Amino acid sequence: RHTDRQGRKWLLFGNPFPFLRIPDSYEAYLDPSTWEEVKMPKEVLTRAGDRIVPAAGQMAWNGYRKKYVAIFQQKFGKPSGFGEVWYVESASPYGPWTDAVKVVTHNNYTFYNPVIHTEGTDPQSPVLLFEGTYTSSFADKPTKTPRWDYTQVLYRLDLDDPALFK
Repeated sequence: RHTDRQGRKWLLFGNPFPFLRIPDSYEAYLDPSTWEEVKMPKEVLTRAGDRIVPAAGQMAWNGYRKKYVAIFQQKFGKPSGFGEVWYVESASPYGPWTDAVKVVTHNNYTFYNPVIHTEGTDPQSPVLLFEGTYTSSFADKPTKTPRWDYTQVLYRLDLDDPALFK
């Protein structure tokens, strides 16, 4: 949910960034003529100025940072094609999304569909919890992790860690 500067309330749909917004009511949800397309960024800039392509992820409001934050999987990243996870933030849910920081890497392993768990922490907490699917699928013939291949993994990201904002 998002309230814009004019006080209008919206439901935002996206992966990881909004691509559709609907007025925040049941009636509007049922009426596609009220739906509005949002231009989702195709690329995100890293702190180093590199352009990366998000594959999947999630955005949420973060009360501690007082910004929208996103966690997303990089499409065709290195060293893992679908195992690189990035953090980025913006004052608006529509961006700009810049200064992305890699927070997790899975060397030649896949970590896909990361989601943020806002329900697991206090809204003012510097802790961001996110989860994704850890699997050897979509990797280049990796050695499978015994008893852990194709499972959910929960990560904790400390948003007050100075290394995150160097």
